[in-house]
Amino acid sequence: MDPEALRGLKAVYVVAASYVSTDAQECSVSESSLKTAAEFVVEQSQLKLTDPNAAQAVLSVTAAGSPVRDAAGKLEVCNIIVLVSVGTVIRGVTAWGTRVRSAEIWRQYTQVSAPPATVTAKTVDAVTDFAKALVVDWGKLN
Repeated sequence: MDPEALRGLKAVYVVAASYVSTDAQECSVSESSLKTAAEFVVEQSQLKLTDPNAAQAVLSVTAAGSPVRDAAGKLEVCNIIVLVSVGTVIRGVTAWGTRVRSAEIWRQYTQVSAPPATVTAKTVDAVTDFAKALVVDWGKLN
């Protein structure tokens, strides 16, 4: 990804869409915790958080999980793929009333593997770190 694409960006809308899989939810990773982590970092910067109708881009947080169970079926480890990306917004509305993002202009991803007791905190930490990286990349250009 070319961070140059972030030049001129003033306002984003954060979404932790329904991409948070049921397996990730089973590992106690929730959409709201991921969205809150990203919003908190962006709010500390000069990049403006806005509603979806005014956003120039969408900051999307995605988590997909793969729980690992022992022979008795007890949850042992959660493997979570975390993706934080920024996509430009297509001006206009689809037939069913939703705006769609187009070109992805920035992306970071990783895998978090941890026991159920710590996987949520580690996943939120990953989202926070990626949001900070976005703000740094954005700040270099704006």
